Amino acid sequence: MLHTYLIKPLTFLTNLSLSTGKFPDNLKMSRIKPPFKEGTANDIENYRLSSLISTFPKILEKAVCIKLINSLDKYNIFLESQHGFRKGTCNSTSLVNFLEDMYKTQDNKAAGFFLYLTKACDMVGPG
Repeated sequence: MLHTYLIKPLTFLTNLSLSTGKFPDNLKMSRIKPPFKEGTANDIENYRLSSLISTFPKILEKAVCIKLINSLDKYNIFLESQHGFRKGTCNSTSLVNFLEDMYKTQDNKAAGFFLYLTKACDMVGPG
């Protein structure tokens, strides 16, 4: 199969890039295609940031991400309240923690809660 021929050169290039700290300039190029969210089409704020990159940079990005997250986990650098990028956590666990805190505060006779998550979710990338 084709992928068996690609594994060795891609692994070599990924390891070379990681060990030297260098990445070819021509692979840093991407195509920007901002998808429209909602509202007025003339307002730049109504578009999500989105760029299309070629396959090898995605592979290298994933390898770096895995190494970084494993190191952060290994050395206990993530805070307990950190939900993004941690194994076993997601937007749902963040929401559950928020609701638990809200109920605790309500028990202390808080007057009201105001929550606006639309923009916050725009900042969260796919997991």
